[in-house]
Amino acid sequence: MHAFIIYDTNARPTSVREEMQKLNYRNYCVTDDGIKYNLPNTCLWRENTKLETAIEDLKSVIDQLNEKRLMDERYIVLERCITLPDNPWQAVPGLPVK
Repeated sequence: MHAFIIYDTNARPTSVREEMQKLNYRNYCVTDDGIKYNLPNTCLWRENTKLETAIEDLKSVIDQLNEKRLMDERYIVLERCITLPDNPWQAVPGLPVK
């Protein structure tokens, strides 16, 4: 199964997204017919992963980022999250995330 994970944190999305991308999560998905769909800021996609694994990975990334924070930096808080299978779905390909 392929999975989408959509989440909100109290931090800017770049640090969490970058760490998740190191775990092979993408800020886009590709359909079987080769169409690339760019996803919103806090939505990622990963091939061949369980829904539960996606949430575990996100929590782990946030924990690791929080361990590296300095005393005067705010901790990242996972405010909400949902994982969904990638089939069936409808989307607009969109522009890449900046």
